[in-house]
Amino acid sequence: MMRFGLTRLISFLISAAGLALVGVIGLMLLSPVAEARKGMDSEEDFPVFRWSAPSPQPPAVPRALPTFSAPPRLPPPLPVPTVEANPNVFAIVIGNADYRNDIPTLPYALSDARDMAALFRERMGVRPGNLIELNNATFGEMVAVLGDASGRKGKIGSWLTPGVSEVWVYFSGHGLPSADGGSGLLMPVDADPTIPEITAYSLDAMLSNLKRLGARSVTVIVEACFSGTSAAGPLIANAAPVMRIPQVGPSKEGITVLTAAQHEEVASWDRSVGGGIFTRKVIDGLKGKADLSATGNGDGAVTLGELDRFVSQEVSYQARLVHGRVQRPWFSGDRSMALLTLPEETTRLQ
Repeated sequence: MMRFGLTRLISFLISAAGLALVGVIGLMLLSPVAEARKGMDSEEDFPVFRWSAPSPQPPAVPRALPTFSAPPRLPPPLPVPTVEANPNVFAIVIGNADYRNDIPTLPYALSDARDMAALFRERMGVRPGNLIELNNATFGEMVAVLGDASGRKGKIGSWLTPGVSEVWVYFSGHGLPSADGGSGLLMPVDADPTIPEITAYSLDAMLSNLKRLGARSVTVIVEACFSGTSAAGPLIANAAPVMRIPQVGPSKEGITVLTAAQHEEVASWDRSVGGGIFTRKVIDGLKGKADLSATGNGDGAVTLGELDRFVSQEVSYQARLVHGRVQRPWFSGDRSMALLTLPEETTRLQ
């Protein structure tokens, strides 16, 4: 009995000693943590977030929406004066720019031809089927339309009614003098400048062919010079320095001729408008400025005399201003002849 009690006592002491040892070890482990926590118990280290009810706010005032004033009312665009289609008016427009055989390119010939064709449609009443447009025309194409030097009629000859039809011809391209300096040659894009009498189209032959058609009126406008040089450079080194512009004599009666320059002069460009100075001023004049400016009488009809005064004045000034050179357009025909009647809208808008 006594032995049993001693055994229990020894077991109890062993258990108590084990618990004490465990406690000591725990304290040893927890001591560094306790030291680390010192000084970290403030709210600064562990902020406390407290909720409080928001203070009452004044009622929101609705923000006024931005206001936009209506744009000012613009005046309606001015009407573009046009005329009714006229079945008796025909036009041939040739623009030669891209030459071969080392002939300089003319950068504005095609745009000049395009603008002149638009003028014929809108102001002369030329219908699409009565308008022939040739861009970069070859010698064969020019002959097919205008006829050849022997007098055989070209395509335009079969379209006209003698004594009734009106014909307008416009050419923009290079020109050359003939070998004797007495006639002008219009250069197709495939012309050979060393033999122009064979490969170029004679202006005198063209006027003769047009005369034979028997049209009521023929007007020829040539944006070219015949000095053997151009704004793009010389065509051939040995071109005759001066030529005589062909005069309209009895055999050419009824034909009106307008050329960009005389004798040794150069037909000038104006890069600011992208075209030949002469063509730009002819278009302006035929649109009404020749009659409605100081050069005309304002009666609503553009005569050859009015157009001559307006174009000669403006071309001479512009060539002098832009290039410092002399350029005098040349006109031939009945100066009292009315080239066109202005639409009523044109005279009202001035």
